[in-house]
Amino acid sequence: MSKNYYFNGSITVEVLNNYLDRALTHMMFATDDDMFCKERLASGIRAIKNTGAKYIQRAIAQWAPTIEQEVAYANQFKKGIEEVHAFDPDVIFEGCIFENITEKVNEIPVPAHVFEDFGLPVEERNFDLDKMLFNYDLYRNQWGTGCHVPDITKQETRLFFYHRACRLIDIGVEALHLGQTGLIGKFDTCNRFWSETINLIRKYAFEHARRHYVIINSHWSLHNFVGDHGRMLQDFNAYPCRIRAIAGQEDHAPSEENPQYCDLPIGYLCAPYKADKMGITPSGEFTENYPYLVEFDNWGIRRSVLNKCIDQWGFDEISWYMNQPKWYRHQFYKDSVELIDSYHENGHFAAAGSRCGYLLTEDKSDCQDKVTYYFIDMKKDNPYGYDDEDFIRDFWASRD
Repeated sequence: MSKNYYFNGSITVEVLNNYLDRALTHMMFATDDDMFCKERLASGIRAIKNTGAKYIQRAIAQWAPTIEQEVAYANQFKKGIEEVHAFDPDVIFEGCIFENITEKVNEIPVPAHVFEDFGLPVEERNFDLDKMLFNYDLYRNQWGTGCHVPDITKQETRLFFYHRACRLIDIGVEALHLGQTGLIGKFDTCNRFWSETINLIRKYAFEHARRHYVIINSHWSLHNFVGDHGRMLQDFNAYPCRIRAIAGQEDHAPSEENPQYCDLPIGYLCAPYKADKMGITPSGEFTENYPYLVEFDNWGIRRSVLNKCIDQWGFDEISWYMNQPKWYRHQFYKDSVELIDSYHENGHFAAAGSRCGYLLTEDKSDCQDKVTYYFIDMKKDNPYGYDDEDFIRDFWASRD
């Protein structure tokens, strides 16, 4: 029996779960500016079709948006999305608006409609970084020199987030990831300013999106992210999977015979498993188990210790995953999905499709420069592939 993927103007928890069951992390699937060059778009489209992926997580994920990206990438992303929709119109692409801004925002013009939609006089000017920052230098240079956390209580930040959301919706995006909304909204009492921003985004989506709705998620506790209407502001919570090295192992480099074993423990580092979160969705449906999606996240380079807070075996999550032997990658993902299923909640684990990480050198003594894990099969497209594509296809098919 085929699953239901229909929604228009709102979405049910059942349909959302169906999408998240086929979630694939595929960062920047349509760009041609990395190691895969122009082959990347074609191979990504083919692999989406082959696996039957329905929710393409982080498909458009510019960490620090620039005017060059807005102009150069828009048509390319739109083309890629349209090519996928030509063979499967149900597929959802997710765009990201992260907790990071740089001085490059000063080069991006504020469209007239953004002022109008906020009820402000129209001006001819660009966005202003200084008007987006927290007071007293809080969270400035948080992610490195010149990379700052924006403050949602500042009107300029809300104008910028709204502008980015509209741009993404206009090129075919039907889902938005809003980054660490709790960090951006540190001083947003009762989520007043997040409510204003997200309500306007949803209104724009109702008027302009393909199916008159945009699915919203972020990295933040669902208990706290309630809007002024009493409903959750996001449709589901997205979170790192929070792997943990299984106790009793000695530190060692991964090998075909001896991978670096990990599990997904309940309650570890605020992992969402069995957290018993409930709420009313933006579409008005109450659920005792609010949907969540975990992913193999990335944040930094290999360390020299077995376990250190969020780093396991000295890696971030995707770097750990890409350095394990293929058989264990497959076993870990399969076992993790089945474990989350056993909790009988609306939990999901995105398959790893494309994500930046760090690969060990051939002698396993250190890490190479940042590279991209890519799930495609080498025999089909590219020598950088990891041969995980057909496994994902077959595993998903076995669950239908």
